[in-house]
Amino acid sequence: MCWTRWPSLGATTGSVGSRVLPMMAVTPVRSGSDGRVIELREHGSSLEHLNPDQGHALTLVAPDVLDVRPTRRPGEYRLRAGGVVGTLVVGGVTVRIRPKVRLSTLLYLLSGSLDAVTWFDQEYGRSPTDDLASVLYAMYARLLGRSLQAGLVHSYRHRHDRVTRVQGRLDFGELARTPHRPPVPAPCDFDEFTADTDLNRFLKAAAVDAAVDRNLPRGIRRLLRGHLAAMHEVSDGAPRPESLDGHVFTRLDRHYATPARLARLILARRFIAEHAGVAHGDTFLVDMSTVFEDHVAEGLRRRMPDDVTVEREPRTAFDRDRHLVMKPDIVFFRNRRPVHVADVKYKLLEGGRGRSGDLYQAHAYSTVMGLPASSLLYAEREGGPPPKHVEVIGSGTAIETHELALRGTPTDVEAALDRLAEALRPHLRSPADRSRTTRGVQVPIGA
Repeated sequence: MCWTRWPSLGATTGSVGSRVLPMMAVTPVRSGSDGRVIELREHGSSLEHLNPDQGHALTLVAPDVLDVRPTRRPGEYRLRAGGVVGTLVVGGVTVRIRPKVRLSTLLYLLSGSLDAVTWFDQEYGRSPTDDLASVLYAMYARLLGRSLQAGLVHSYRHRHDRVTRVQGRLDFGELARTPHRPPVPAPCDFDEFTADTDLNRFLKAAAVDAAVDRNLPRGIRRLLRGHLAAMHEVSDGAPRPESLDGHVFTRLDRHYATPARLARLILARRFIAEHAGVAHGDTFLVDMSTVFEDHVAEGLRRRMPDDVTVEREPRTAFDRDRHLVMKPDIVFFRNRRPVHVADVKYKLLEGGRGRSGDLYQAHAYSTVMGLPASSLLYAEREGGPPPKHVEVIGSGTAIETHELALRGTPTDVEAALDRLAEALRPHLRSPADRSRTTRGVQVPIGA
């Protein structure tokens, strides 16, 4: 499921490319106007009595969040949650969908940082909380403050302005077009070394969004206001997400990577609210599928050799005339050539076996890209484990399945990522050094 596209911010060094990020709207939990609260678990269901207006509102507003269907009994509805968790307030009813994973694990998946989990354990270890929104705001305030201790990152930005002292290059064209205007201040094109960058404006906009929430503790709001004072050189207003395309975190701004990722989550609530047609502060939603997919891609990217790059959803031609385009979840490149492809699934059904469509999809990726194998990566399953290795009849290609369970602690998830990266290494050899075997016959790649 995808509501909109955001350019990705890598957890460490890496370029920003277009990919689906978890859509999230953040607010402390508030009940509906009539105090009605419905509790659901991720992928769980419940029978609820709703008046016609409430049932109609939930059906219209939350089709991507809930499956709402009336039963044969008057006023009774079956609400079934999918992979989207959080809080939705609509029609005077509050629907809370709780994730299956621990709150600390969810924060780790959202932030991509074990430091965030250490902070959470120190702050909330003795007083557990389910208010993810307040925790997220507080975590953003603390991590942003830690990054600001090193000072705002400055960079050069091109400007065209009239200045009293010549800077850069005089715009003689404008001088010729406006002879009626005095020559001073003079129109100039120049590069300015400034803190008013897209990244800093993005961070400031998220801090403003959080600081105005009256439900936050005073200490957190005071901390955020202090951050805003430290960012007085940065103009107000978040830049368009596309303006961050191509951004690369270097050693100069790498310490802003985690706050930037959280800022993206905080600001995404505006787009969720506009899409769903609900009030700005009444929605908090996390798509666990996209959270998992992004976390796996970033985790594998950090664990790959220097000559292997990991790309998220690269556009790949499906047919020779390029009429159709496919976008695999993760593609591994070596020397700019694809060496392996992986499809990421948050949940497997049908007794633990991948749905037929998932296997067909993974097979199509490897066939089109001329690869001997593809991988199906999943987070959880129902029933027994799926087959580890599936050989496709008549093609000589294979599909391997790997589980990355999220039921443990964040440290357990990190260890599982280590094992997954090690299991994928045999597939990362260069095509020139590898051949494909079909029933004992060596067939060169691309044959």
